[in-house]
Amino acid sequence: MRRLLSLVGLCAALGLSAAVASAVENHALPTGQTTLLDKWFKLQDSGPVYAPYAFIEKNTVQAEQNARKKPLLASIDNLIWRLQAAGQGELATALSQWRRHIATATRYRSPGHWGPTALLSGTADIDIDIDSVAALGACAIPNWIEIWSAAGVRRLLWQPHMRLVKVLARNGAANFVDTDSVTLVTPYGMVVRRAVGTLDQQDTQLLPGMRMVVPIPLGPQASDWLVQSLGAFLSHLQPGDDCRLMQVHATGSQRDG
Repeated sequence: MRRLLSLVGLCAALGLSAAVASAVENHALPTGQTTLLDKWFKLQDSGPVYAPYAFIEKNTVQAEQNARKKPLLASIDNLIWRLQAAGQGELATALSQWRRHIATATRYRSPGHWGPTALLSGTADIDIDIDSVAALGACAIPNWIEIWSAAGVRRLLWQPHMRLVKVLARNGAANFVDTDSVTLVTPYGMVVRRAVGTLDQQDTQLLPGMRMVVPIPLGPQASDWLVQSLGAFLSHLQPGDDCRLMQVHATGSQRDG
């Protein structure tokens, strides 16, 4: 009962409908999702679970990310060599920083809406077989946003009402002069492209843990490929630093990182 009341409170805090909260109280859980929800309840025993910082780790994600990482690193190595040969040392240094962050990344997740509130409200991305899930995870809400650009990789302290236009203007705007668009990776792992010319109209609000990729001037084809490949890789990283995992087919939870 404590778990149910706790999740009802979470539903209310996140603005979910009264019907969803009522379904929890009455045990009227969506068909086929009860087992996964039970696992979320167990994870909740060890601490809070916040959307969008709740995630799953599918059985295949580690192997898929490792396979994605190898050609990405090889291509970046080639680009670094070309930039150095062309006397563009600053860009080569920035890409070297990108490379280090990619090479040392090991904490993955499967992007999407998979948390308990998504399951309860029927907004989960797809019905998922629990046998395909290796672990559930939850991160403390991070206090940063992360920018990948010609300045390298850096984190800024997140502030309420933080907007993309102001971040670009205040943090090395010269790096964005020749950029048509920037790519955002949301805490859910969704990859969103924003056209620079319409940023004032869109005025995108930045959430804690968002990652931003600003293209490096490498020529249209190389730059587009790098941004797309990096965005796909970043979307599979955990949405925070202080995260805990619970193996789905075992008991107990563990701190990840």
